[in-house]
Amino acid sequence: LLVAFASETTLARMTAILATRGATIVDGPRGGLYRIALPQDLSDADEIEKAIAALRAESGVTAVVRAPAR
Repeated sequence: LLVAFASETTLARMTAILATRGATIVDGPRGGLYRIALPQDLSDADEIEKAIAALRAESGVTAVVRAPAR
C-alpha cells in the first residue's frame, strides 16, 4: 500500500496509526507517499479491504492506494 499523511502528522502518530493494524513503513517518503506493509496473515481480500478502509478513516491519513508489487 501507499499511504499519504497530513503534513502535521508526526512520525510518532504515523507509527501509532499503523501499529494498531500491525502495519509498518517499509519505504518513503517518496513524493509524499510511504510504502506500507500489512501483516502477512492478512491474505483474504476482504480483510485487506477492511484494513484499507480503517486506514482511510484515520485522522492524519490523507490517502491510501494499492501499490504495484515490487
